Amino acid sequence: MATNWVDVGAQLAVACGTLTLAGVTAWMARRTHEVAKKTSDLVESSLREAKATETLAAEARTDRQLAWRPQLELAFFSQAIDKFQFQVRNTGGGPALQVVCVARQSDNVNTWSIVRAGDIRPNDPVKQVGGGAWKDGGNHNSLFEEMPGAQEGDIVTVVLLCSDVLGRRSRFGYAITDKAGGSFSKPLPAEVSVLDEDHPQHTGWAADPLVWG
Repeated sequence: MATNWVDVGAQLAVACGTLTLAGVTAWMARRTHEVAKKTSDLVESSLREAKATETLAAEARTDRQLAWRPQLELAFFSQAIDKFQFQVRNTGGGPALQVVCVARQSDNVNTWSIVRAGDIRPNDPVKQVGGGAWKDGGNHNSLFEEMPGAQEGDIVTVVLLCSDVLGRRSRFGYAITDKAGGSFSKPLPAEVSVLDEDHPQHTGWAADPLVWG
């Protein structure tokens, strides 16, 4: 039987075409995989860069906040039967605005007094304030409650409060150990609050009408 070279040639052409197509398909698959891997690497690199940028921005924001944060310190406190006196200074990096001192008697927390000391710039001399007359009634314990760093049994009897230039409010607490001699405990850690009631860093004392009016 004679060989039909036309059919053989056609079959060989089909086979070659099939092999060529398979090769092209395999090459395209490899290229697609390479492109996908490069794309994935670029996405991961972009995500890492974005995370690093976000971290740097957060650190810069924190540094800026710390640089402008006031730090009030109670330099002296003394109370008599009818009133109390105190001295305060600002050792922080920013001005303390609307400084207020609220005190209560440790043996009668319903006897309290409030004194407004105005604004105190960083490194101003110690400011002496006096004349805070005691008042009976109107329990204002919320200003003294849940102080950061307070130990069980501590009775916080003096609180310093202020605003800063970034619109936040700070609270500084002290537990007086010797009322007559003006001695007090190591200051409790400062607590910072924002004004937005829906913000997780908002606390009730930062909107107390007794202090902020």
